[in-house]
Amino acid sequence: MEGKKSIWDEVKQIDLVDYLDSLGHQPKMRNNDYWYLSPFRQEKTPSFKINRHQNVWFDHGTGEGGTIIDLGVKLYNCTYQEPLEKLTNGNSLISPLLLYQPSSEKPKNKLEVLSIRSLQDPDLARYLKGRAMPRT
Repeated sequence: MEGKKSIWDEVKQIDLVDYLDSLGHQPKMRNNDYWYLSPFRQEKTPSFKINRHQNVWFDHGTGEGGTIIDLGVKLYNCTYQEPLEKLTNGNSLISPLLLYQPSSEKPKNKLEVLSIRSLQDPDLARYLKGRAMPRT
């Protein structure tokens, strides 16, 4: 039985990449990961990584990481309840347009049909006929 989503679950759906973009942080892409200069300290080499598929972050400089809730607590130096209170009072720091939607991105390793045309190769046509497969 599926229960009602809590505010915690809804906040965790906010896309971390889009959220950091809204704060002015630009990533460098490396192996499908988003790398940033840490928002917590000055650095020249990006050590703050977001795995967009899992929607989690990890700061290699400090060994800390987690969800957007953990990021908000660290960024704004507040308790876990404070970001949620701001959201429920309509004073959200986070736009609803930033919700994480993994299905909106096309996977890069999938095949895509570019055109459909009738079968041209006679050997392939004979093979399909021998297997009792319709020729289209």
